[in-house]
Amino acid sequence: MSEIAVLDHDRFEEVTGGDRELERELAELYLKTAGKYLAEMVTILERDGDWSGPAHALKGASANLGISEMHELARRAEYSEPDTSLVSQMQTGLERVRALFAERDGTPHAV
Repeated sequence: MSEIAVLDHDRFEEVTGGDRELERELAELYLKTAGKYLAEMVTILERDGDWSGPAHALKGASANLGISEMHELARRAEYSEPDTSLVSQMQTGLERVRALFAERDGTPHAV
């Protein structure tokens, strides 16, 4: 996934209007929400269920903020059977997002 940027900075700034406080708030909200959806997907993977719902929700949240890599991973997950490798890629991707937001504005690594 290295060919896809973690964040489309132009899209993120378009959404926030360059307001740093709003950027921090949206970053924290995204990290919480994405973490919740990813946890749901892990549970579904363990139970051999259908994870298209949380994958779709994660795809939308990621697209809205320009979080490109997670958007692409969630898009793939939405139309795939639950897969350990894909979950692992998504967990790694979310860590990259967390690190990027922490670098940008001091957003905590653990939200």
